[in-house]
Amino acid sequence: MTLIRLTVAAGLALALTACASKPPEPAVDFAPDYNFSQPKSIGFYAMSGEVTGNNPTELTDFQRDRIDSALRSALEAKGFEFVTKTADADLLLSWHLNLMEKTDVKTYNNPSYGASMGTAAIPDTPCTAATTA
Repeated sequence: MTLIRLTVAAGLALALTACASKPPEPAVDFAPDYNFSQPKSIGFYAMSGEVTGNNPTELTDFQRDRIDSALRSALEAKGFEFVTKTADADLLLSWHLNLMEKTDVKTYNNPSYGASMGTAAIPDTPCTAATTA
């Protein structure tokens, strides 16, 4: 019974570590000498939410709203106030996604040691058999 529990615990630990990969870090572009303590209000730039890359897909309104909401709540937690009119904002916030399709190719060298006795890896080797009568 203890062996079964240990096996189940190890399997759960392995499954949790497989799911523990963190999301990619965002690329942030700003002027390092700008003093971010002065502005208090932020508005979204009208052209925000563009999708580019080698696999661009259209975002739904639901997806755009979730990204906007996440940005809004993170910045409000830092003391900023969001305004609806961009003319009233001290800062304009813009975001876009760059989607890249990547393929993970793994190659395994599997030599054949079955019925061919490993000669399948050498195609130019003549195969001769001697028979006695």
